[in-house]
Amino acid sequence: ALLARVRPAPHPGRSLSPAWPEPPPPFRRPPGAQWLAGILPLAHTYAAGDVPGAVCGFYDSIYQPDWRARMERARPGAFEASLRDAAVALESDLPGTDWGDGLQADQVAAVRCPMLSVLGTSTLPLFADGRQLLHDWFPWCQDADIVGGDHMLPIEYPGDAASAIASFLAHPNRR
Repeated sequence: ALLARVRPAPHPGRSLSPAWPEPPPPFRRPPGAQWLAGILPLAHTYAAGDVPGAVCGFYDSIYQPDWRARMERARPGAFEASLRDAAVALESDLPGTDWGDGLQADQVAAVRCPMLSVLGTSTLPLFADGRQLLHDWFPWCQDADIVGGDHMLPIEYPGDAASAIASFLAHPNRR
């Protein structure tokens, strides 16, 4: 998904129609900077070997408070799997989430492909700001709202999220 987020800018003629599930705002925007400052102490937690503490702290920052019970209900064993995958998520994936860094105004202006923002109606304001940035940059960006969902859309509402994206890809509003 991160590749789809940055690929349209340098190669607008070769881009498909990206769908952005629960886009976080770039770290240079106030909500993104506040979120990043709030999770920076988790790097020390992780470095000290407290992987469960770091993962729980991270999930606390992106999901609604009842995330653990919901995760287990939707995908038994998902939390344990995330502990096993913590190194990839915290050392590689997390730094790559700052998708807005490095994009220049001319690159953003060159993007003409259809866009879709997929957001849960119960998501945290952090991700709503990511959607707002998409609309600021790409006013034609379409929205799909998943009722009751938050940032755990792929786990809790995979069918609804996939249907919204598939419908968009089948009939994007071409520019």
